[in-house]
This record gives sequence, structure tokens and C-alpha cells, in this order.
Amino acid sequence: MCYPVRYIDVNEEREFLKFWEMYLEIVSQISKDGYNLLTIASFTELLDVRQEEFIKAATKLVWSTEYSERPKYHLKGLIEILWIIIQTCVEETEEGLFLTPKLNKVKEKIENNCELQLYGYTLSDGEVNRRFEKFWTWLQRETTAFRIPNDIKTLDIFKKILYLEDQIYLGENKDKLRELQKSITYSKNDIVYPKAWINIDLTNEILKRFIESNNFEEGTIKYPSIDDDICENDTYQGIYNRLKEEGLEIMIEDILRIINILKFTPEQIYDYKFIEVYNNHQHLGDDEVVEILLDWIRNQQTREIYKEIEFESGDKDFDEENVINTPPNPQSPESESTNSTRSNSPNLLNMATEDHVKQYIRQAINLTFGVDLGQNIDQPPANSITHTLNQAVANLVSPINRAARIGELPLFHGGD
Repeated sequence: MCYPVRYIDVNEEREFLKFWEMYLEIVSQISKDGYNLLTIASFTELLDVRQEEFIKAATKLVWSTEYSERPKYHLKGLIEILWIIIQTCVEETEEGLFLTPKLNKVKEKIENNCELQLYGYTLSDGEVNRRFEKFWTWLQRETTAFRIPNDIKTLDIFKKILYLEDQIYLGENKDKLRELQKSITYSKNDIVYPKAWINIDLTNEILKRFIESNNFEEGTIKYPSIDDDICENDTYQGIYNRLKEEGLEIMIEDILRIINILKFTPEQIYDYKFIEVYNNHQHLGDDEVVEILLDWIRNQQTREIYKEIEFESGDKDFDEENVINTPPNPQSPESESTNSTRSNSPNLLNMATEDHVKQYIRQAINLTFGVDLGQNIDQPPANSITHTLNQAVANLVSPINRAARIGELPLFHGGD
């Protein structure tokens, strides 16, 4: 799924900067200027979304942020912090959703979350219960386990093991696995794992199962990829760098607006006169800017066509009024042609005068059929074209017959 970077307006940027100031205070490993357009766009998506979309938007924000060092919190923890900020600070008014900084209140909630501070993220009771149910199903299938004397104690041990994540295989952590193993009651008739509550082979098998099942997670969590966003962002950055090399004054936000909002192409942006026109009118609304740029493109295409005709004709005194001129009609961004990959493809134009076309048609028919259609080629002829052509063919019959008879005469050679 792709999340394209879009034009950021002043209000969105203002709300983001209020959020960013708080975020820097809470996650000190973030670089002060470590945000970009994708970070701002992702923040605006956090304001009013359901939890599933929130996780996707929060993940993009975390990944688009630059850090001076490894963050104290895991990805899940950073997403949880973002959730606390939004739930605590965002207020809905008649004019929309706005962020009211409440740094002390946010800090209090985060600091009072012991697991977040200790492990860098938290596991909800619901998630722990779901994972333990999978573990218990597997254990009953593999062993004679049939009872859990103390549910709370066993779940607490299991939760601590989950927090070990990829460190579970370390030798010192096997003690926690044995503690979990001992908290469960087994039948004494277990043939595969005698004295299952202390059986070393079962301990190793439990360890293996934790690793293979990704700690009994419901499924591999697929955080949303932002590769497309990064590629798209890099594309805009490439356009921006090229324009700056050519000495054009433009911001990357303007490039995003021109492509994503106004629907023009990178090829058009590379024209420095196009950028000049845009810069002179960028303060106007989107629809007004589109019309102004389309008018400029129409005039530019017309001038290019006249120059091409003048060059091919070799006539320096070329009169533009003689041209059968179908003005170029760049399509509006909303009505993009299905036959063009560009939103502003010009129509094909006739490049000859009307008199030239008539003259060429008259010469072609005269050379081919020996029939002169006359000066008034655009007037209905006295005889139909079919009659005229039939008469021309009939006139060719006698010469053809004479040529055939010549072919039947005997051949004579110089000595005869």
C-alpha cells in the first residue's frame, strides 16, 4: 500500500510543530530537525483514524524520523507513545481537530507505565492471554499436562518470557522456562517426558517452540512498508535537486503541490518559464493556478508550432494568419486523455495552408490519371469523378494495344 506524500498546508504544519516539540521532550534520541514531509503527512493521519489505520500511520511517522542514537523505546513502544499523545492532547472543536500540548500529563502517563519504561513497549493482557492459549494447546498435545494450579502466577511467568523476545535462547533465561514448566501439573504416566515438570528434554522442546512460533504470536506482524513513500519522496527530491542546479527558486513543497494537487508532469516542471509562471501565482487557489498554467502552455505550444512552420517553409515573412490553426488544447488535470501518458498532450495540427493542399491533390491526380481537376477544385465538377476516371482509362486502351502489337514484330539484328 502506498501512502503518497501530499501538499502540506500552513495549519497542518502548525499543528505538527506543536506535536514535534512534545515528542522531542519525550523521546530524547530524536534529532531536533529529524522530520520531513512524510513525517508531517503521517502526523496528520494520526488525528482522526481508527486503531488499525493509526498503527500504519504511526509506523510511517516513526520510520521517517531521524534519530541521533538508538531510541530507548521499541517500535511498538513509540507507537504507544504516539497513541498517548493523540488521546491526551487532541481536542475536537467546531473548526476541526486541534492539538493542545499537555506535556506534563503525557509524561506522567508514560512514566507510570512500568513495562513501557522497563521493556520499551507493553503487552496487553488480551494479547498475553491469546498467546498463552496457543502455548497451552500445544503443550497438552505434546505432553500429559492437564491443569494449571495458579493461573495468575503462570501467566505472569509466561508474560516475562514473552518480553525476552530473541534473548530467550540465552542460557540464563532457561531458568524462566523451567519456572513456567514447573507451574503446570502433568500426569505421572508421561512416557515421552518422564517427570515432565523437571524434564530437560521438555525444557529444550519448549524453548524450540517459542523460537519457531515467534513467541506464540498470532501471526507475523506485518508493519506497513513505506518503501513506496521513500521512493516517491526520493523522486521529488531528485526533481528538486535538478531544479536547484539550474538556478530555479522553488521549494519541495511546491513540487509536491504541482504534481499531486495541480496534476502536472515532471517534464513540464523542468521548464524554467513554467516555474516562473507558477512562482508569480503560487499564492492563488489551486484551480486558479491550474488555469493560468494551462493558458501559458497553450500559448507556448502555439509559438513553437509557428516557429516550426516558419523554419520548414524558409519564409521569414511567414504569415501566421494563413495557417489552418487548431489551437493546442492542453487537457485539464481532471480530464486526462486515455491515449496519452501526459495530462497536457497537444492535439495534432495541420501544418499546410489550404491552397497548398488543393494544389497537391490536383497535381497528384493529374500525374496519375492525366486528368486536370481545374483551378476550382473545391467546386462540384461537371462530370462525376468516376466518369472522369473511366474516360481516362478508356483513353489508355489504344496505346496499350499498339504496344502489344509492337511486341509481336520480328526482331532484326545489325547483320540482317
